[in-house]
Amino acid sequence: MNEPILDNYKTYIVLHYLYTSIDAVCMHVGDISPLEYALLTEIAEMPEGFPLQNIKRAYANVWGSVETASELLEEKELVERKRLANDRRKFALHATLKGRNRINTVDESLAFSLVDSTTRITEERFEQFATQLHGLQGEEATRIAAGIIPSQPLRLLYLANQYMVQECARVDLSISQFVVMCILMVFPQGLCEEAIGQRLGVSAGASITASVLDGLENRHLIRLADAATITTEGTERAALILDRLRVKILEAFDRISAERREDVVAAVESCLYLFA
Repeated sequence: MNEPILDNYKTYIVLHYLYTSIDAVCMHVGDISPLEYALLTEIAEMPEGFPLQNIKRAYANVWGSVETASELLEEKELVERKRLANDRRKFALHATLKGRNRINTVDESLAFSLVDSTTRITEERFEQFATQLHGLQGEEATRIAAGIIPSQPLRLLYLANQYMVQECARVDLSISQFVVMCILMVFPQGLCEEAIGQRLGVSAGASITASVLDGLENRHLIRLADAATITTEGTERAALILDRLRVKILEAFDRISAERREDVVAAVESCLYLFA
């Protein structure tokens, strides 16, 4: 693992930005959660279906109930279960036409959202980025590309978000508060509220950004004046969370092959270039 990436506060800003972008599109356009979207995408990638007994094992390190997610997908008629050809006692989940159309709907909105977020993304650059993400699709040669963002990076992004939520909660902070501190670590000279809100990716608007900033100021982690700046105590708190996240992410990477790690690092570096 290229460890300097995990020491870069921009990494956690970008991870949060991408997760909230996907979350907003999934909920407002697709009526689906990010976990359901990752699972639906993975099911759609497998022509032979995703065996039920393999789903829990594949998502063992993801928070939340993957059983509940799969049940919700069935209720929404986005997937259906069929018996395995080689073992009629067992079932696999298959994406329905409605499910594949839902992926296309989310993908289209997500692509517009990401392209509009930065001037660095040209049509050619976006296609290169999507191709790079498909390199993380998995080692199974039978998988097909079901969406712009394949299931493997979606699952890793979901896992990273849950790690961030967990580590922030340990020090009684929200993930948005931690990301604001990361932003101010990158811009120690300070930023105005509007600039912070743009980088925070808060779709609800300035009121939420102001609430996040007020909460940090009340705890003496930032200082609000013409521009918000991070305090010494805030710097120490941000570094503590980053160190803990670094350990958790490195532990997760121990379960990924060396070749796959290089692909993930390359994708993260692209994200830093495009969205940081």
